[in-house]
Parts: sequence; C-alpha cells; structure tokens
Amino acid sequence: IVGAHGFEFTKSVTTTDVAIKVPKQNDPYAGTIDDGGKLRPLSGVEQRWVLDALVSQGNTEMTLLHLLALATGARIQTALTFRVGHVQRWTDEELQKPTHSELHVPVGPGTGIDTKRNKRMVLHVPVWLARALFTYVHSERAISRRALAKRGDIPQQYLFLTRYGMPFYSSREDTRTFDPSNKLRQPIKGQSVRKFMGEVIIPHIRSKFNPEFRYQFHDLRASFGMNLTDKQLALVERKKRSLSQVREFVKVRMGHESASVTDRYLQFRGNLTHVLQVQDDHDTYLLELAEKAGLL
Repeated sequence: IVGAHGFEFTKSVTTTDVAIKVPKQNDPYAGTIDDGGKLRPLSGVEQRWVLDALVSQGNTEMTLLHLLALATGARIQTALTFRVGHVQRWTDEELQKPTHSELHVPVGPGTGIDTKRNKRMVLHVPVWLARALFTYVHSERAISRRALAKRGDIPQQYLFLTRYGMPFYSSREDTRTFDPSNKLRQPIKGQSVRKFMGEVIIPHIRSKFNPEFRYQFHDLRASFGMNLTDKQLALVERKKRSLSQVREFVKVRMGHESASVTDRYLQFRGNLTHVLQVQDDHDTYLLELAEKAGLL
C-alpha cells in the first residue's frame, strides 16, 4: 500500500469464505423510486409549495434551475452545466412557436453539458421555459455575473453563476483542466444549491405549509418523471396510446438505459395507492378491535 506521503508498506488482511454479499433490495412500496438513488416524486401540491418559496425569495437563478429540472427531468449536473451559447443560439422563429411546443437540446459528450455516465441524449425544453431562459441570458443581472467570471461573457460560459461570477457546478472538462489559480479543496458540485434548499426553501415550506416537508434536488427529476407518466397513462385510459408506447416514450424522455427503471415510474401510483389502502384497512381493523376491547 502507498501511504499519504508516498512510502510503500505492507498490511496483513485476514479474510474467510463465509462472507455473504447481500444484494440491495428495491422496495416498490416505500414511496420512493430507485432511479440513480432513492427519489421521492413530489406531489402537485408540494411542487407548488417549492415554486411559492422560490418566488417569495426572488432568486432568479434558483427559480430557473428548479423549473429546468421540473420541466425536463435534468439532473443537477446537467442543469448546472448548461452554457450561455445553448440559449443564445435559439432563433426568434423557435421562440415564437406555440407555448407548449418544445425545443431540443442535445446533452452529453461534445455538447459542453454533463450527463450521468457521459450518456448522449436530448432534453426537451418547453418553449415557455426557453423564452424565460433567453430573457435571463440577456438580462443585466446575468450579464453582470458573467462579467465577473473567469472566462468572461462568452458562449461557453455557464448559464447559471453566483453573484460573484462563480459556477454552481464544475463540468468534467473544467475539472480535468489544470488551473494554477484554483484554491478550492474540492470540485464545485452544486453544494451552494443544496445549501440554499436546506437553509431557505425547506424552512419556508415547513413554516408556511408542512412542518415535515423535505426534498432533495434529484426529487425534481422524479417529479418530472411522474408528471410525464401521469399524463401518458391518462392517454392510455382514453385509448389514445398503448401501454407499450407510453413505456417507450417515458424511457426515452427520462434517458433510462433499462426499461425496468421506467417500469418503476409506471407502477408507482398503483403501488402507493395499494399501500395506502392496505394501511387504511389495517388501521380500521385495529380501531374496531380497540373499540370491542373497551379501550376507547
């Protein structure tokens, strides 16, 4: 083994053949979806709570960041490595499309936007959100932040920057590039975003709506997935699409490598309803027993 100071030394390790590795179990009734981690889709009401908190704080970057995740399913590394050029290249013709139309943004290797496991895929950005991002890019607020950034106001600059011109997330390319002026002990990986959520958004919601509310950024991706799934399953009920078509549609939009992950979204509502019904029936049964026993 090579130690912290570069010296080699040996270490004896005793092992046996009785160690048994237990595979991770996915509980479909836990109220979460296993999609690169245990994600909890926020209900429609909870999503409105988050947006209410964001609007009340007036932080444009955090609001647009959350909307980008909720509207496209982008992971934090994807949303935070969007570049100015990706927005500036949208034409007036594209931005004048109907509000609910979508603009396609390739992400992954070669695009400047990071993805999980360097996977190439396409994000579908609603035109209404594209307009908001386009307005932001040309705003005085965004321009002043880019003026403070290391590389200045160029198309390759990050779309979202702090008030000091610092990125919220360092892309893979930037992390691999040697920077002699860098004094940070660890790469920037969205820490300030999570801090804002924990110190501002969650306390606001807990004080105003629900004292037990919690969420993590990747829950926004799961929320997008469930919003998408619910709309598609509604089409299945109206006989406008088949279940196999919906499965493939959700799989592509979410960028899933395995359809088994997509199935967790398709089954989530049914599993959750089943759990709530079983719990309600069980609670009713216990209540009846307690009443018969004269405990109430």
